[in-house]
Amino acid sequence: MNYLLTVSDLLIWFSYFVAPLLLFHVWYRKGHVRPCWATKKMLIWFSVFATCCGLVHLFELFTIGSWTWELTLLKAVAAVASIGLVLELGKNVAALATTPTKMEKVLAEQVQLRGTIAGMNRKMGVQI
Repeated sequence: MNYLLTVSDLLIWFSYFVAPLLLFHVWYRKGHVRPCWATKKMLIWFSVFATCCGLVHLFELFTIGSWTWELTLLKAVAAVASIGLVLELGKNVAALATTPTKMEKVLAEQVQLRGTIAGMNRKMGVQI
């Protein structure tokens, strides 16, 4: 049972530290996007929360306590869930970072519209 607790704490600690790093990676990758202050605060608070939670699990590796089977089971479930979170974020980082913003979509539509107007002007023999 001690082995399962140790592995669970290590996996939870790892996941809590990797998840904010992946989110910051998306944020910096989309550097031309200026997230609003609310988004920045949410990212910062999540990072602090996740880091503190990870440290709790890391510190539990070094403390001596009375472990019960309920605590062991709860930590094993949390370990699986935290690894699932990191894997899901890892799979979607590229998609999140390359998803066009509203501004990019508007600019693409304007470029397409200008091309359409230019094509119509050529057909009608209008030169601008």
